[in-house]
Amino acid sequence: KDAKNVMSATARQSLGNRWRPVHHSTWIRAMRQTLANRGYEVTSERFSVSPDGHDLAAIWNLADDGSLGGDVVPVIGLLTSNVQRTKAKILVAGEVSVCTNGIAMAEHVIGHKQTTGLNPLGLVMRGVSVWMQTQEVMRKQIETLKATELSDTAVTRSLAVAVGLEGGSKLMSSAMAIRCREEYLKPRHEEFQPRTAWSLYNAVTETFKHEKRMSNAKALELQLGMHSILTPGGCQLN
Repeated sequence: KDAKNVMSATARQSLGNRWRPVHHSTWIRAMRQTLANRGYEVTSERFSVSPDGHDLAAIWNLADDGSLGGDVVPVIGLLTSNVQRTKAKILVAGEVSVCTNGIAMAEHVIGHKQTTGLNPLGLVMRGVSVWMQTQEVMRKQIETLKATELSDTAVTRSLAVAVGLEGGSKLMSSAMAIRCREEYLKPRHEEFQPRTAWSLYNAVTETFKHEKRMSNAKALELQLGMHSILTPGGCQLN
């Protein structure tokens, strides 16, 4: 939705003594201001407003500086409601999915009831701070995955765990595991030629990008699950 139209929307009057309606423009300005102050470049922003105009879902895509390996898209989401349908929520890390129908999924969701104690700018700043901390952790995790060489046996066992054959929860079908292995052995991108945990992780993410029926929630579950399997100390290294 056009930012100008969203910014001009009128906040509903309070529904009670403690509920606090917040103008959509207040949230948008708070996020833009915070991201600019923290040195982030916004490459695009998208807004969705509920049919009655009271709920706002928004996504900010941030410029990729390459520190996250080029496969993790820096993105921050926002979901708010002026009619008590949901808490105000900031979403960061992983596959961020947010919609005015109430969907709010990400690796980290920072929420606050939209009451008189709510400070919109403060909540946004908390969310961006969580992203900054997560970004640093992810950098270190990626470095570790890149430094972890995998044997053929380790690759086979990792994918077996992912399909639930070795006691883990099922993250993918056997057919998808075969496609992941093929992508790992013959990667589409030259930077994933090394036989490392990072290359296998990217083979999985590259494969699910082409899965037509995979939801954002399932994609996030798969990403987190594969990261857990491939982290040193995970199943394939025992």
